[in-house]
Amino acid sequence: MNPEFSPDGSRVVFVSNREGAEALFVATGDGAPVRLKLPERYRYVNAHWSHDGRALYSMRLDADPPHAQSVVRIDATTGATEILGALGADVDEIFADRTGRYLYYAVGTGQTMRLMRAPLADLDAQERLPFPPVSNFMVDGTRIAFAQPQIRGLTSCNLADLACEALPLPISESTMGAWTLGAGSVWFLDTSAMPATLARYDLAAGRVTLRSASSPMAYGRTIAVSPDGGKVLLARQAPTLIDLMIAR
Repeated sequence: MNPEFSPDGSRVVFVSNREGAEALFVATGDGAPVRLKLPERYRYVNAHWSHDGRALYSMRLDADPPHAQSVVRIDATTGATEILGALGADVDEIFADRTGRYLYYAVGTGQTMRLMRAPLADLDAQERLPFPPVSNFMVDGTRIAFAQPQIRGLTSCNLADLACEALPLPISESTMGAWTLGAGSVWFLDTSAMPATLARYDLAAGRVTLRSASSPMAYGRTIAVSPDGGKVLLARQAPTLIDLMIAR
């Protein structure tokens, strides 16, 4: 789950439990995935690349109750981990913008989240963004987009001036997270018709310009788009590979 291309498109970070517990893996186009060597007894989720591809920002949860949570910055090569304590313990997800200026993140408030940002040079200088409560969000090179609880569609905003527009897309809580921004488009799981399809909505043209019968899972971060828009990764359900047998 949770795949994401690096800023130069050469690597992909994702979450997998292929070696037991959940862990972060980084793969290149011509190599096997490598598990990051991170401190044990933690879960690492929602990892996103830094602007220069040298680090990852992730949520870290203690494996033991009460499962204390923190924001960490991870060296993408060595796995060295730094806790960003200034952002607090209630952050749900965090992205770095592609200029290296800001971190954009969501803070949980009950069943919803409020969007915040902080300059990388001074994480104590936090500000709340002028948006309503959200259920999930994404950031790419120039835009931030978010979904709202019980409201169909997305809102897309320029990072430069935070000017926003509503996008009439069939995205709802039933497909939580099964959408992403990439190369001037919104890629999403369209369940408005059956069978469901993967669709690309072109932001400049204001319409869907591509559909594919291949589709991701409906829940969670399941779509990743390369920076140039030429490749798409989907996290899909696979057949069960384990059988319970009774020997007599």
